[in-house]
Amino acid sequence: MDTDMHYRLLGPVEAWREGRRLALGGPKPRALLAALLLEPGRVVSADALIDAIWGDNPPDTARSLIQSYVSALRRALSADVIETQPPGYLIHADAEVVDRATFERLTA
Repeated sequence: MDTDMHYRLLGPVEAWREGRRLALGGPKPRALLAALLLEPGRVVSADALIDAIWGDNPPDTARSLIQSYVSALRRALSADVIETQPPGYLIHADAEVVDRATFERLTA
């Protein structure tokens, strides 16, 4: 895992590496990244990702769009950060690289 990577969920969803913000694409890939970062190290099902991104009105192409977003995020972040694991995906990110976890730890 890339220890120079940092994720921001509080405010706009962002990923930073070595002090530089990475291009993640539009709101839907960012929503997918946020959904994965809320469950680091755990598989988030494709159905849960579809619900997180589109709610009750997903397009017929939602599953293929999820695959496209994951592919784009892998290019932006690193190929090994997001792992395909049935029935969905998981992100490899330690708590200390996600601002939400740091916030929760400091406020506890």
